[in-house]
Amino acid sequence: MQSLNFADIQPFVDNPEQLANQPISYQISVANYLLTPRNLLEVLVNSSNSQVAEAARLHVNWGGEIVENWEEVADAVLRNAQLEQNDRLAVELLKFAPVPDYFLSEWVPANPLLEGLRNPYLPTRFRIKILERLAREPSLEPRLQMAELADTPLAILEQLAGDLELPIRRAVQYNPNCPTELILRVESQHNAAQDWNTDPQQLAILAESSWSWVRLAVAQNPYAPPEVLVKLAGDTYEKIQLAVARNPASPEGAIAMLANHPENSVRDAVAKHPKLREQFLLDLLNSQDSSFDQVINRNPYLPPSVLERLAQEPKYYNYLIQHPTTSGNILAEIRDRVNDLKRAEIARHPQVLASTLEQLAQDSNSRVRLAVALNSKTPEQLRSQLLEQLAADSRGSIRAGVAGDRQTPIYLLEQIGREELSRSQPDHLVYAALLININTPTALQVQLIEKLTPEQIENSFYDWELRLALGLNPNFPETKRTIYFARSAGSDGNQVAEHPDTPTYILAQLAALGDWRINERLAKNPNTPAHILRKLALDSRESVRINLAENCVTPADVLIQLASPHGEKTINNASNVRDRALKNPNLPPLERYRLSIAQAEAEEIAKANQ
Repeated sequence: MQSLNFADIQPFVDNPEQLANQPISYQISVANYLLTPRNLLEVLVNSSNSQVAEAARLHVNWGGEIVENWEEVADAVLRNAQLEQNDRLAVELLKFAPVPDYFLSEWVPANPLLEGLRNPYLPTRFRIKILERLAREPSLEPRLQMAELADTPLAILEQLAGDLELPIRRAVQYNPNCPTELILRVESQHNAAQDWNTDPQQLAILAESSWSWVRLAVAQNPYAPPEVLVKLAGDTYEKIQLAVARNPASPEGAIAMLANHPENSVRDAVAKHPKLREQFLLDLLNSQDSSFDQVINRNPYLPPSVLERLAQEPKYYNYLIQHPTTSGNILAEIRDRVNDLKRAEIARHPQVLASTLEQLAQDSNSRVRLAVALNSKTPEQLRSQLLEQLAADSRGSIRAGVAGDRQTPIYLLEQIGREELSRSQPDHLVYAALLININTPTALQVQLIEKLTPEQIENSFYDWELRLALGLNPNFPETKRTIYFARSAGSDGNQVAEHPDTPTYILAQLAALGDWRINERLAKNPNTPAHILRKLALDSRESVRINLAENCVTPADVLIQLASPHGEKTINNASNVRDRALKNPNLPPLERYRLSIAQAEAEEIAKANQ
């Protein structure tokens, strides 16, 4: 309904019959305009549209001011209206008549009710009913307005004082009619509910609170009794249900209740939960539900029966090979169904069976055989046979893999070394592996070094591995080693900083340079000492902090610092760092959960402050 002034209706005053040709919405607006003259109302009263006619009939300029029995008049109009017209009529009457709340169906939106509160003829008891209804609205704005109104009854303020939304709680706190004792009582209950040291019996009592904010805190508490969390899983508020789904202590029964929740956020939390029901996963997989892929990608706790079922689907082979708990039997089952790169990954898998390694040792691909040879589970005799085969492989990368392994027998190191010495063009990867392997005989290393020319060392951009090996080898002249150390910190610094064989003292030298590109590589190197990682945590660059957050050896105290919403608040794109730190397996599970709650609270405060 549009807003009018007298100038809008002036053209129809002299030609009232023209008003009947206007849109119905415009006629209703005219019928509800306070200054509409009687001659225009006469046209509208005779309208074929019942809404237009009824609104005009109730206009004060047509029927006169109703001084008595307002309720009876409004009731009569509403009761005689057709069902589909009831809400529209009730909303229009609410602007100037005392409409009882029971004539306003649940489908009436909040805005007309808020407008109705401005009706000076609305009796107090009807007004309170509307206030109570608006205080229960699912959207924030109506509840916020109720919390701010100066005449909102104390009972409604008490209801809103423990609202889930921070802006509403703040509005109640600053409402002049709100007693300080009420705010203190709500905060006291909330503090007890979120305290991980609160007695379980008290948490059970707090879970019955009429304040949803208090119940939310109980739902987030990992020490809440299981039966309490099951009950809260059925709470009417989605936010509380989501908290139960995210609580690592929630029992299987609570998670099962939420597994088919209509909201994606809740189902997503269920998918990540370690107590996700085994049967639910199997049913989801068997139903070919498209959401199953999202579930398994988010849940690192898949039970064996689900992994076995995945082995029947080729599209999940890569997932199974990457999953650390996939059984050796499953890996054996899919071994012959994947390509050589995947077979090499199977040979490196921590759960691979010795029998599978023996079969992969016959693989035609030398990369697969090398992976078998380097696996500590491979029987010694089989390993020796493989190393002998691979030591003569035509590919330098394979020979380098053998030469760099500290389990390779000395006689094979010498064999590989002699072959390299006989080559007109040495393979820099094999040279580097022999020079960096502490088991390579000193005499052989000296020969290899003497065979190299300065041009062979300096001219190849890709020979940084060789320069690193020379810089670390005590058989290389000290003065030249210093030069290569300097090179390692210069053009080769990035590669050296992330190389798994770089000694820690070299990593320390690189860290001292303060070069952000080197710091990026140091932050991701699993061999970087803890004291250097702690120093890198002071670097404000996102790329450095992300690598640090993802490094599997980053100390827990550094991860807590990176994941803390307060510690990261001054860093650009801090959420990227926090998210990765929270996923780091080195972060204790309960600490991860605590930080997640703290982050959600910080985001709520930031949003409320906007």
